[in-house]
Amino acid sequence: MNDYSENFIHRLGYVDGFVFKSGSPTIGIRNVKVYSVTEMTPVIEKGPGFFAKKILAKYTGYPMEEDDRLRN
Repeated sequence: MNDYSENFIHRLGYVDGFVFKSGSPTIGIRNVKVYSVTEMTPVIEKGPGFFAKKILAKYTGYPMEEDDRLRN
């Protein structure tokens, strides 16, 4: 997944910004539940999803929003 994500981001052309899927463990940008590696454990933290974290790091300053906030 790391290799795929890195390759995908590297191949992106020009972008104006990003729209993410809220709550997605992969592409949510806020309040995504993170669990420990064992099954049936409580949430250990909340933050961006796996792929979204890479986008946030590379495209600092770009417009980004989650789909559920576009209705407002």
